[in-house]
Amino acid sequence: MKIHKAGEGKILAICDEALLGKVFEEEGKILNISSDFFGGVKTELMKIKEELKDCVSANIIGNKIIELLDDTNLNIQETKGIKHTQIFKL
Repeated sequence: MKIHKAGEGKILAICDEALLGKVFEEEGKILNISSDFFGGVKTELMKIKEELKDCVSANIIGNKIIELLDDTNLNIQETKGIKHTQIFKL
């Protein structure tokens, strides 16, 4: 997980470790899991859930992390079999 500062808030970048640095393309969609944006610290699930409570936005990529979060309110997309979602809080 990597935390980016955005004014007074924070943006979380979370991905499955095995996906870091990879790029997937499908039907004109590009899923770029760059080390610059997603490369941070390996983080326990409870810490991720805590950080999600008070972030302004989150980018989450990976079948494992999506499954672990187990949140039916997420709008999950899929590219090349890789699940991903974005969360925005207004």
